[in-house]
Amino acid sequence: MAEKKTEKAKKLTLPQFRKAVRNLSEGETAELLEGLYRSSPEAADYLNLRISGEEFRKAYAEEIKAKLKDCFYNKKGKARLLLDDAADLIGRFERVYPEQTGIADMKCTYIEHGTDIIKYYTRIPDSLYRGVEKMADSLVKTLNAASADGSLGSMDIAYRTRLEILAADSRNSGDYIFDFLDMTFKTIRWKKKEEASDEKSLPGTGDAPGGVEDAEASAPDALPVITDSSNVLPEEDVKLFYKLFFGLLDYVNEKKKINELRNLGLQKSLDPNAVKDIARAVWKDTSLIDEFLSGPGSVLPAGEQAILRSWKRVRSGRFIIERNLKKGSVVIDMEDDSVYLVRGIITSLEEMFHYRPLPILANADLLPFKGVIITDGLVYPLNIFMGGGVRKSLKDAYNSAKKRGQIHTSL
Repeated sequence: MAEKKTEKAKKLTLPQFRKAVRNLSEGETAELLEGLYRSSPEAADYLNLRISGEEFRKAYAEEIKAKLKDCFYNKKGKARLLLDDAADLIGRFERVYPEQTGIADMKCTYIEHGTDIIKYYTRIPDSLYRGVEKMADSLVKTLNAASADGSLGSMDIAYRTRLEILAADSRNSGDYIFDFLDMTFKTIRWKKKEEASDEKSLPGTGDAPGGVEDAEASAPDALPVITDSSNVLPEEDVKLFYKLFFGLLDYVNEKKKINELRNLGLQKSLDPNAVKDIARAVWKDTSLIDEFLSGPGSVLPAGEQAILRSWKRVRSGRFIIERNLKKGSVVIDMEDDSVYLVRGIITSLEEMFHYRPLPILANADLLPFKGVIITDGLVYPLNIFMGGGVRKSLKDAYNSAKKRGQIHTSL
């Protein structure tokens, strides 16, 4: 005998539900709401939050915050990580709480507790890093939604300040999670500000050489600018770069006694970290370039001196390699979202980091060189994962700069 199939109950669609509710009498509506109130604690919270007023909302939020703290610390103040409970608590809060700013507050609290533990404890489990990353992505979505519908209002400044404090640890900590937060929070679309009508647009795009020429490159005694479309320097310019770079570093190391390296250009192999220590001293205090040019560098031809002088405009910091083009790599400055087209010296950035998926966050120093932009060859990638929201924001930054002709191809 054939088994009879069980028919599935057909639920009302939302429009059908609305129509049915409108047809209920006052008594039937009250009975329905009472049944809903009794059906689950979550339903009771939902109705209380919409009926009981602002005082109840504040008390309820404080109650959940206290429970959230208990998920990270025990009564003695020592860390414990009930991360699933914390995530469930925030999920429930998000389903019932009527205001996006309150939901953002709870997510921000989770991140604050999580990062405090990361800062002050050792042997941090991967689950905490994943939890903070996931909550940061979720927080960005909540704040973007609140900003878009205008509900963020005067809380805009408060949240900006709060997140800046959280991300500020990226400048003082070696832990990647703070770099992740710094970068993720940059994707928040705060209140829109009108762009200045007199903003000067830099010419040049990622598809063609161009941009603003260096002042030194356009001077009468300057060496000719590089006009080819390669993603690395021509062979003769590679030799010129290292002649000038190593000469400068030798002078600075002799003066500052940074390490034991000497005569860099004569060494068969070099420790990149040791070279970076010397270079960092130069980029931190570019007056050393003037001292070099007043001393041993004074015998160099005027064009070569102009190149060295141009390095005083070095851009140092954290950059994101967003994509690779035939004529160089698109690099975005994390500090101000400026977009640059950068060449390699001997090896392109694409080849240098072929084993890493894009986008890549790295510490780097960008230098002008004969009308193009290069690095000092000492680029250090950071181990950090970028979520979909960050990748989209970077893509938008590149496309926007390209559209406005603001991809810098020269410093």
